[in-house]
Amino acid sequence: RNSINRPKDVSFAIDELEKLNRSNKVLKGRLDLQRIGVAGHSFGGYTALAVAGQNYTRGKLGDGRDKRVKAAIQMSAPVPKERVREYAYDAVAIPVFHMTGTKDQSPINSTTAAERRIPFDRTKGEACFVNFTGGDHAIFSGRKRLSRQAREQDAVFHRHICDGSTAFWEAYLKGAGEAKEWLFGGGYQRRLAGAGRFEKRR
Repeated sequence: RNSINRPKDVSFAIDELEKLNRSNKVLKGRLDLQRIGVAGHSFGGYTALAVAGQNYTRGKLGDGRDKRVKAAIQMSAPVPKERVREYAYDAVAIPVFHMTGTKDQSPINSTTAAERRIPFDRTKGEACFVNFTGGDHAIFSGRKRLSRQAREQDAVFHRHICDGSTAFWEAYLKGAGEAKEWLFGGGYQRRLAGAGRFEKRR
């Protein structure tokens, strides 16, 4: 049931923002609702893809898609069962940045680290993909670790996550050509160095 309600919650939130932009005394006319992006981790990554158009029920393709969303970032999204992978992503047409790690095994379902790239391979629009070397499922969550070395490693991952995300939003929500060129032209991969591998499809 949550898999159905989550994308609806995103659309509801956008509906409410539109109301505020029309009539709220403080926010009226101040919200830029032509450049909306959605991001999420794990089940939230699934939610971002569902809003982007991933088929998540037995109904029509992309039945959770909200066309007001112009770009999405998904981190560690679970992958559907093999029998539905062929069509699950057919309606995802907006730009998506897919993020994962080489040790990103799912704590709640059977998605393996290797399977995390399947949404990138299957979606049809412009897309990019980063696979953080040694990164597990929790590197995106800001957890606290006991080991100083582990905390320092997570801090490196966080910088790369923020750098890539910022460039992606600048490129696809603000139309910043320099950000797009840096992201797709090798700048981000050079910044990553040995911390991960970046791929793109344009």
